[in-house]
Amino acid sequence: LQPCAYQQMKLYERSSANMSHVHEIKKLICDVNVTLKTEALEETVDITESGMLDSFGFVELMLVLESHFGIIIEDEEITGKNFATIHSINAFITKKQAVKTAN
Repeated sequence: LQPCAYQQMKLYERSSANMSHVHEIKKLICDVNVTLKTEALEETVDITESGMLDSFGFVELMLVLESHFGIIIEDEEITGKNFATIHSINAFITKKQAVKTAN
């Protein structure tokens, strides 16, 4: 493959993987709050401010994410930047898994 085609293929692989995480994250949020439906969840809406999860639900989501994705979430990583939205959770998980794979 030419370098450009190879880069495009890798970009496609990463975006495909990221999209699968989004669906999984939505399902996990709905498992924590059974009143929600996956198709109604928007990726950019703030999870706690919108009422998707209360503080107990948020803690439960952290535990479920760790178990489901095989990652460890450190206390200092629980920030608005990493966990405000489905999109930011997706980016955080993707980054954590990349670091785990590299090690």
